[in-house]
Amino acid sequence: MELREAWTSVVAAADLDRHMADNGQAAANAGLLDRLLTAMELPAGAQVLMPGAGTGQFLDYTSPGSRRLGWVFTDLNPTFLTLLQDRLRRHPALDAEVRPDDAERPTVPGPFEAVVAVLLLEHIDWQGAIAAWTRLAPRWIALIIQRNEAEAMLLTARRVLTPTMARFREVARPHLIPEAALTAELARRGYPSHWRMEQPVPDDKTMIALLYRAEGR
Repeated sequence: MELREAWTSVVAAADLDRHMADNGQAAANAGLLDRLLTAMELPAGAQVLMPGAGTGQFLDYTSPGSRRLGWVFTDLNPTFLTLLQDRLRRHPALDAEVRPDDAERPTVPGPFEAVVAVLLLEHIDWQGAIAAWTRLAPRWIALIIQRNEAEAMLLTARRVLTPTMARFREVARPHLIPEAALTAELARRGYPSHWRMEQPVPDDKTMIALLYRAEGR
């Protein structure tokens, strides 16, 4: 089964949220997202695109509304976006638009000061997505990716998975992306590395925040 189909027809939103909360990744990624936003020093009113935003679980751990940014959250899975909209009601200060869209072939018009993607590239045609995002010409591209210290699998077998996440592990095979390959691809497209940070999480995994800045901007 293709990853696109698995994410839209297999994984239940509640199962995804529980999985990410149980393994500590949701809290860790929210903290890294805060650090990325600080490192970018975005001006008030700057527009930020978050493709593959999923259920917006990071809003349980942080509230970026105080930064006075304009957010566009997108995802292919409408049930994820429904839960994201529910979360946004608890953050009335956050200027946000939610719309269905394809991270690999975005139709959002922009312009955007930044594109931010959290644990997304492992599940899509990452090179195609990077090409599409650089065509939007943001000043910043901010990413959070995963590194596993002991296993090559994205979803390890060290803990009991929630039901639909277990099914996802059976039918889909997402791949970890080497940081060096990602950084080389972005540099080739005019986005050299600007900043990075690591955050270990359970099961010998590490979340890595990566920030790239458009040359000359």
